[in-house]
Amino acid sequence: MFFVVRHRDNLHSQIEERLLPETRAQNVLIDEIIEPTGEQTKKKYTKPLRRIAIWNDEHGYVVQLLTNNFKLSAPTIA
Repeated sequence: MFFVVRHRDNLHSQIEERLLPETRAQNVLIDEIIEPTGEQTKKKYTKPLRRIAIWNDEHGYVVQLLTNNFKLSAPTIA
């Protein structure tokens, strides 16, 4: 079972960028693996997470998502 949630601005983490494929959806800006480093966050969730940032054309802003799913493509999760 996996989850997808909105990314909070105050989440402290270490980042490892994933390469975006050449054929990626144009609205996918970032696809990263993050490791939570905040003391409280590490107690609640100890595994790596995936952060995806997409541009929302309809509303004109960036949406950042966190998920524990590393198999699905970024556009599918978004």
